[in-house]
Amino acid sequence: FRCRLCRVTVANKPSLDDHLRGKKHQRLENLRSVRQSQEVRSIFVSGFQKGTTAMELSTYFETYGKVINVVMDKDKGVYAIVELQDEEILQKVLAEPQHSLGGQKLRVKPREKKDFRYTPPKKQGSAKREQLSPEKLAQSICQVDDVDAQMALMVQLFEFSESEQRLRDLLVKLFQEVFSEFFPESVILPFGSSVNGFSVSGCDLDLFLDLEKTKNFQASAKETDKPQGQEEAMEVE
Repeated sequence: FRCRLCRVTVANKPSLDDHLRGKKHQRLENLRSVRQSQEVRSIFVSGFQKGTTAMELSTYFETYGKVINVVMDKDKGVYAIVELQDEEILQKVLAEPQHSLGGQKLRVKPREKKDFRYTPPKKQGSAKREQLSPEKLAQSICQVDDVDAQMALMVQLFEFSESEQRLRDLLVKLFQEVFSEFFPESVILPFGSSVNGFSVSGCDLDLFLDLEKTKNFQASAKETDKPQGQEEAMEVE
């Protein structure tokens, strides 16, 4: 059973249902809906003079209706994506036989629709933490299109990776095995950010050793440790 959106594989249908109700899946599903909505309201524009600013393009297309955002090609500046308020404005723009700006004929067409794909972070450990310096984080945030994309980027940079989660699960299991040897029926319980959904990459693993169920074992162990003579005396009394 696999969720193609999150690229997650689970063992059975109930586990898949739990995943689909989870925060991560719901967050990505909402982000996908936002991206798809942006695509159907956006146009691809090229042919303008080099050095044309996003403000100039926004001012031009605002003659047809409200412009939400303009994203310029960062590398060569030869094209732009213009997000409009709704599809009605988009149809007005596309109905115009010829657009021109600064004496240049513009090529305007609907934005190409692409499948939404979630790309999990690839780098972990110290290399990843180095990328999360305030300066680099600010630069990364400024390079994405909108608030939704910024939120998705923050999640990708800070969330637990699957390998980190597997490692923590293994540590809990190992601690459980060790303490069970000395305290049968004891339980190792994670708490804090490890279980409340606020965990970030590299955070502490908080564990609680629950000995409540071991009281009978501890009592019997004390009885076993008593000197034999004392036990006999108690029986005589």
